[in-house]
Amino acid sequence: SNSTMQSASSVSSPWNTSGSLDVSVSLTGSKTLPVEAASRIVYYTATLKNHGPADMSQAVFVRIINSGNMVFLPEQSDSSCFAEEDGDVSCAINRLRSGESESVTVKYESYLMNCSDTNHVVAFLQDAPSNDTNAINNDSGSWTTTSGC
Repeated sequence: SNSTMQSASSVSSPWNTSGSLDVSVSLTGSKTLPVEAASRIVYYTATLKNHGPADMSQAVFVRIINSGNMVFLPEQSDSSCFAEEDGDVSCAINRLRSGESESVTVKYESYLMNCSDTNHVVAFLQDAPSNDTNAINNDSGSWTTTSGC
């Protein structure tokens, strides 16, 4: 019987770690928060993409920082995310083959109270792979959440 043989498609190819790669970080999330909201939960999703051509052979951390007025909710966030001592949040991303991406979602309780309140959130790659040749896109740029009134 051939029942113990693996098919060719289930055998993973070796990791191509030679040469350069380009990883990028993007961020999406809550844009507005109603002032009268019973639940003041906001979320942000950071995505790390490996544009290749090499595979990213090491795990990395995406760090998410905010301008305040928010409390991290680890029990409602992805399990790879944890609070740092300084209040930032770090999320582990496993190694990625060329062309692959991985996203992590974090949730916070927001304390934006006034119509003029805003909160700025940024995600960036911490300790980028040494063969990442394009560091400019390792920062998502600022994502703004307003109180929504």
